[in-house]
Amino acid sequence: MVQYRDTHFFSEFERNIFDILPGLAYYCKFIPSKTDTPYDYSLILQYASKGCFELVGVSAAEFIKQNKNVLEHLMTDDDAKRTHNYSYDQVEQKKSYEMKYRIKLDSVVN
Repeated sequence: MVQYRDTHFFSEFERNIFDILPGLAYYCKFIPSKTDTPYDYSLILQYASKGCFELVGVSAAEFIKQNKNVLEHLMTDDDAKRTHNYSYDQVEQKKSYEMKYRIKLDSVVN
């Protein structure tokens, strides 16, 4: 069973599609900093598809439970900085976006 922190983001149909596709689909909530420092924010994982276990060896429920910025801990250091700044810029401009990045499989915390 996939865990959702909040289920209103996707319809049941969309969740079923995400769960049969290979790889990991996820949705994060953007939490801006309480300071005025640019690029200072957190991402709170709201949804993770079943592909999470196959890709990183952790169930979707556990992945979500690990809470904020878990994705950045999986990324290579150079990709983490690049995607962090790019995400911030896109959210500030109210644009949707997608990214590709490398992950370090040995960095998954159980």
